[in-house]
Amino acid sequence: MKALPRTTTIARFTTFETTKMTNAQQEELGFEPDALRRKYKEERDKRLRDDGNEQYVEVTGRFARFTDDPYVAPGFEREPLTDDVDVVVIGGGF
Repeated sequence: MKALPRTTTIARFTTFETTKMTNAQQEELGFEPDALRRKYKEERDKRLRDDGNEQYVEVTGRFARFTDDPYVAPGFEREPLTDDVDVVVIGGGF
């Protein structure tokens, strides 16, 4: 697998759609999707910074080791995956 360039922006977007659900559907889920969306938005808003991407340190020099994947053998390569999926979670944090 080839590594991505050290500075790559893929996409940044946020959507907060309202969900039309009956009370019975919400009871079946065990939570209110719109209330959960609001809570996530509130928490996200607490963490947004005015310096945006400038807050991040370039992963070069003494930080270059953070681009290495300790779980892949050196030199490992394969063709890209082409799976069809319904949901993808990218960037769970670090």
